[in-house]
Amino acid sequence: MIEPLEYKEIAAKLLEKTKSGKLTWFELEGRRSDQFYCDLDNQYTFSVWKKDDSYGLNMKPQSSSTVLFAIQEEEEIYFSDPKRKEMFELLSDLYELARRKALNLPDKLANVAELLDKI
Repeated sequence: MIEPLEYKEIAAKLLEKTKSGKLTWFELEGRRSDQFYCDLDNQYTFSVWKKDDSYGLNMKPQSSSTVLFAIQEEEEIYFSDPKRKEMFELLSDLYELARRKALNLPDKLANVAELLDKI
């Protein structure tokens, strides 16, 4: 049997680098407004998405549309496997942070607060 690959470390590093401002995320234009992507050194593209109660992440080479890996976790009331819960939390945090960065939400909220202060 082939040993499964572990993607948790990659997802964790993406989250860490996004938190520190070293990765720039963009909104995917088109039919899916719930998907965001970043380019890693013009070699790989990572996409995060949300659909209903699921979060996902995939990786593609920059020069191809071939998906090298895709992971997805769905929220459960009770996670029987702690590893799945940990991955769900990691993916949901990465998605939310990528969304905030891509949509520039902190600056927009600050602008709205200033506008409201003027009223």
